[in-house]
Amino acid sequence: MLLPPPPAPVYADEHLLAFDKPAGLLAVPGRGPDKADCLSARVQAVWPEALIVHRLDEATSGLILMARSPRVQRLLGEAFAQRRVRKRYEAVVGASAAAVAAAFAAASTASQPEADEQSDEWADEWADEWADEWPQEQEAEKDETAALSAALSATLLAVSAPPGWAAIGLPLLPDWPRRPRSKVDHAHGKPSLTLWRPAGGGPLPGTARVALRPITGRSHQLRVHLAAIGLPIAGDALYAPPAAQALAPRLLLHASALQLKHPATGKPLRLASRTQHFDALFPQA
Repeated sequence: MLLPPPPAPVYADEHLLAFDKPAGLLAVPGRGPDKADCLSARVQAVWPEALIVHRLDEATSGLILMARSPRVQRLLGEAFAQRRVRKRYEAVVGASAAAVAAAFAAASTASQPEADEQSDEWADEWADEWADEWPQEQEAEKDETAALSAALSATLLAVSAPPGWAAIGLPLLPDWPRRPRSKVDHAHGKPSLTLWRPAGGGPLPGTARVALRPITGRSHQLRVHLAAIGLPIAGDALYAPPAAQALAPRLLLHASALQLKHPATGKPLRLASRTQHFDALFPQA
């Protein structure tokens, strides 16, 4: 089977590769020959040694890392599993900027830290997450891990958020009778945590952008969490009501940035998507 070429790498060195996956393309092969075309297969046709590290939903676009050796694959896998990779997403939601601002204000008030000590901890670890200086001290990493562990050990129904963010802590579970959907399940769901904040007006009237930081990585987490608080993602065929689905020809969710320590050098690595704007879908807007 002759596959289309992969997208040009956003980043490439002897240890790893990063690509912008387009929406509608599988990250890895699905079941059956009709689902053989995917990002990993296209990349491996050019870089046979490339190994998948993490995935994005077929409908989601944006950054994906691939390792160029089993050792780097293992190190990157551990970094994702231990939440040492900071992920940023951008979404356009089917709600006005005013509605998003109101939801954020309500959520921010509800999720404010109750203790000064916890507030300081969040501020130290999260407030300047995209600053030029990378935190090198082991003690800082230890504090961050402790903060996340403490949050995830709670019910996550009313977790504390770092300054400038609101938190969605609804537990999630696969909705097996309606696969591939997931659902909020307070009794049996797994702890799930998403940080979010407004990011300006959307490309169409009655839409707005939100910035997202998934702390956990449950299936369809961002889509379910936003829909659950009344901010469905535009174009979401699974979780948005018909009016929000009809706003866009695709799911307007994009993995826009990754920040991690390079698995071989230990130096900070910040990757930004080259196709993070949805405006091209709406040239007449």
